Amino acid sequence: MFTLKDILIRIGGTLLGIALIAYVIHQGWAVIVGPRIELSGPGNGAVFTDPVIHIFGVATNTTYITVNGRPILIDEQGNFNEEFVLSPGDNIVSMYARDRFGNEYTTMREVMYNTSSQFSEIDGSQNEVVEPQSIETDISPSENQISPPQVDSTP
Repeated sequence: MFTLKDILIRIGGTLLGIALIAYVIHQGWAVIVGPRIELSGPGNGAVFTDPVIHIFGVATNTTYITVNGRPILIDEQGNFNEEFVLSPGDNIVSMYARDRFGNEYTTMREVMYNTSSQFSEIDGSQNEVVEPQSIETDISPSENQISPPQVDSTP
């Protein structure tokens, strides 16, 4: 027959074994999954009229993270929010992460900086296009205007 002390020792040993297995699985999961970046913004294909944008999201299982090769900081929960300066035209925002085991992860977004006033920023919730205003001009021939050469098309 088992005494209460024997039962408590067996239960404690079993709980300790389960906790140890759970810890090993938890630590092993980080090796299996590797680093991840959930890039919340900007959206892929977004168009901006301001050259300075914010890149934000959450990184998990990372010890090192960069935006286009520039290291950035993350908080304890893995959140990041970085300013990024766009060049006119198409831009690629590349994010790279590495975990403590050397596993790597890369994600990219294509965004556009439009310097004309035709487009407004597209942030996923709005897609407003401002139509250009038409300009009416009166072009009338003047006596100083050069006429194009006349081509005789008769054979």
